[in-house]
Amino acid sequence: MRLLLLLCSYLFPFLAFAQTTVSGRVFDGKSRYGLPGVSVLQTGTTNGTTCDVYGNFSLTVPETLDSVALTFSFIGSITQQRRVAAGTAIIIRLPRDEHRFDSDLTTSPTLLVGLASGLRYAPIGAEVQVFKTWSRRQLPIPVTASYQTNLVRNHALRFTLDLPGIPIHRFSLTEAVEYQHVQSIPANAALESYTAKVGLSFAPVSYSLLPSLLMGVGHSRLRAATSEPAFTSSGYGYTLGLRSYRLPLRCFGYVQATRWPGFWQWQGRLARNMAGLQAAVALNQFRSYAEVSLSVSRFFY
Repeated sequence: MRLLLLLCSYLFPFLAFAQTTVSGRVFDGKSRYGLPGVSVLQTGTTNGTTCDVYGNFSLTVPETLDSVALTFSFIGSITQQRRVAAGTAIIIRLPRDEHRFDSDLTTSPTLLVGLASGLRYAPIGAEVQVFKTWSRRQLPIPVTASYQTNLVRNHALRFTLDLPGIPIHRFSLTEAVEYQHVQSIPANAALESYTAKVGLSFAPVSYSLLPSLLMGVGHSRLRAATSEPAFTSSGYGYTLGLRSYRLPLRCFGYVQATRWPGFWQWQGRLARNMAGLQAAVALNQFRSYAEVSLSVSRFFY
């Protein structure tokens, strides 16, 4: 309950002052990939944020400002300053600092570590996101892992590997592979699945404004978690969904539906970054299994 109250306090803060949002995406000036972990700071203030794994950012500023000066900084790149009209979406390209010594083996790790709790079956858990940016190639490779359990036989494990995005003319493709294993004795269900997904979005400007289309294929095996009644179902399936980085209250997230042989699986996640933290709520439902999970995580640089 205390975790739920903490999450709500982050997701739905009191709006004491009129505010507007400046958002956009930061690209590497040479490779044209989105840059994760870029620091975006309102110049002369402590108001700032950090780009996500695809280089997207969203920063709240006072609505009274017609324009705002922003400073973009990243390890191995030349710091840039831009004055941006309030309420708009922009594209920034950070040139690399060629005078700085960087080894091909030098990496800059970024962590997102937090606690997670399922409200129904698995109340104890944690999640970790790690991605490294190769100093010259600038290829982000985010890895996300989460695990929840009730310390007995219920558990939910998810492992996701996001591959570098591919710009194609006016579009951008993102790819990811995912493994999950869910077991719930009360729901009498144990699901194991492997999924490969791609995200299709307009690039570069509309990426922050319009949702991305998610598509994927995979294989799953569903069986009974207890002996009675026993059942087994396995086979290939397909996934369709939407992902957006520009939702109300500066939230971002996705929803997707996967058709496995004999049943549908529905999944979704809504998250928000603020002051070095991320609060999120997630849903996973298939057959008689339905779990809502809450998490609060902290960024490490």
